[in-house]
Amino acid sequence: MILDLGTRKKKQVKGLRRGEGKLMNRISIVLDELKKSGQIAVSAQPIVLVVREKREKGLKALFKS
Repeated sequence: MILDLGTRKKKQVKGLRRGEGKLMNRISIVLDELKKSGQIAVSAQPIVLVVREKREKGLKALFKS
């Protein structure tokens, strides 16, 4: 199963990598719903998450290099 979370800000991606934040909460909710509906096994665990970081715009991006 692939769960596409769309484009997110760098800060949200960092939180997800640490296993916390809004994105992690969203993933937990989706997995719980799928388990309750019987679409995936109760013992199923996420293994791979595909995430793309949102590019920074403006002055921040210019001075980051």
